[in-house]
Amino acid sequence: MNDDLKYRETHATWNTLADWYEGQFMHFTAYDVAYDHWIALLSSKESKALDLGTGPGIIPVYALKKGFSLNWTIVDVAPAMLLRAKNHLPEACCVECDVMHFVAPRETFETVTAGFIWPYLPPETNERLLRKIHAWLVPKGSLLLSFVEGEDNVETWGTNAMGMRSVFHFHKSANVLALLAEVGFDVDFIHRVPYDRRGEEEIHTTIIARRR
Repeated sequence: MNDDLKYRETHATWNTLADWYEGQFMHFTAYDVAYDHWIALLSSKESKALDLGTGPGIIPVYALKKGFSLNWTIVDVAPAMLLRAKNHLPEACCVECDVMHFVAPRETFETVTAGFIWPYLPPETNERLLRKIHAWLVPKGSLLLSFVEGEDNVETWGTNAMGMRSVFHFHKSANVLALLAEVGFDVDFIHRVPYDRRGEEEIHTTIIARRR
């Protein structure tokens, strides 16, 4: 299968999973330590913020519960996910597109969040996306980036109960940290959580970094 077809299949799968994903993860607390550290870096409760691969709006909703009604732009390729996010965040600017096609002026946002979007993007786009994020952030602006630990360049297919598939990529922390440093980020916090996926343990990593 060529790259275009496999990522289109992945996008279609996530659109179908919107109900399940919201129910499974909207109130999932394992990442709260990382989210709280990220919130502590914000200078204002009304900062301009960008959430890439927002899904049902998990990170923006968490911030709202903590009293941070940020000025959100939320981006997702799956319209069903974006609709759920909009229900939670009626004031947000919603953009339906592949995150690699999103554009914004330089130094627009104080913070950018990308919760577990990297596993579903082509690895060759990782550096390009980080450089875009670096450009969109104001100096000292923060980035929250989540991924699943594993050997780089290992591509797998996940299949849900309905037989729908999504392509998945693992990432090695050491390589992610090196890339962040190369692009121009200083790491502020790293949080690792064991996660049971059908009887097998994964390590879910969240890195919070700041633009130099």
